[in-house]
Amino acid sequence: MNEPLEGIIVALTTPFDGDGVSKRKMADNVRKLNATAVDGYLVLGSTGESVSLTDAESLELVDAVLEAAGPGKRVLVGTAREWTGGTIEFTSSLPARAIAAILVRPPSYFKSKMTREALRAHYLAVAEASRFPVLVYNMPANT
Repeated sequence: MNEPLEGIIVALTTPFDGDGVSKRKMADNVRKLNATAVDGYLVLGSTGESVSLTDAESLELVDAVLEAAGPGKRVLVGTAREWTGGTIEFTSSLPARAIAAILVRPPSYFKSKMTREALRAHYLAVAEASRFPVLVYNMPANT
């Protein structure tokens, strides 16, 4: 990230229709938000049901947001998976265009094993493998 991350970043929810994830509805939502004072969007955060989506569905949503985001709007992408390798793999599959940063939470299934050293190793491995800046996401009640 060349500039500090500041302003209003909207944590997007994931719209669904009768066929599943709706790329069209996501793009419509972002276009409506473009007309407001928001500075950017977070796609695939916890409010976006990221843990419930396949990688293919996730990439569809990222594409929809990148295509619909207005000029100057930053796009952040939640890339966390339940293991470090999965997070790195999904992060590597992102398009190289216009992503300001990725948001990464720690694996949470084995939460009791997430020692300080394990967390450090996880975040360092993701950061070293990522071409995007990494934002650390931690919500102790859930992660």
